[in-house]
Amino acid sequence: MVVVDGDASLLMQLGGLVTVAGQQPRRFAHFVVNNGTQFTGGVNLRAPGQGITDFCGLARAAGYRHVVRIDNLATLREVASAMHRIDGPAFYELCVAPEPARIGQENPQQEMPDRQFERMGQEAAALSHWLNASGSRE
Repeated sequence: MVVVDGDASLLMQLGGLVTVAGQQPRRFAHFVVNNGTQFTGGVNLRAPGQGITDFCGLARAAGYRHVVRIDNLATLREVASAMHRIDGPAFYELCVAPEPARIGQENPQQEMPDRQFERMGQEAAALSHWLNASGSRE
């Protein structure tokens, strides 16, 4: 099994590292894409702990058997060719540059039209109606 996380996403669910390591799945590859940002491509907010968080250290401490930091193409090639033979759980920190921000001074964020919020409200009401109707059949 291959799991791909973002760095900011993994920070919000660090308990997942301990859960996986506690089960010791043998064929489990967990990649975290570390670009140092959250909401990448939008405004590229810095991820909490960016530059000081040691994802590989966290995975090791949680109990992952195999941990590799990938910060160049040669290492990525090595990992790709060997990962199917690794006795996991395995953790790979893939260090990449962030995507350029699409929102900024030169390109300000557009306001969301009211109809989008109205649609969200309509969908929530329809779901509530469906849940209430489903519950009355039991």
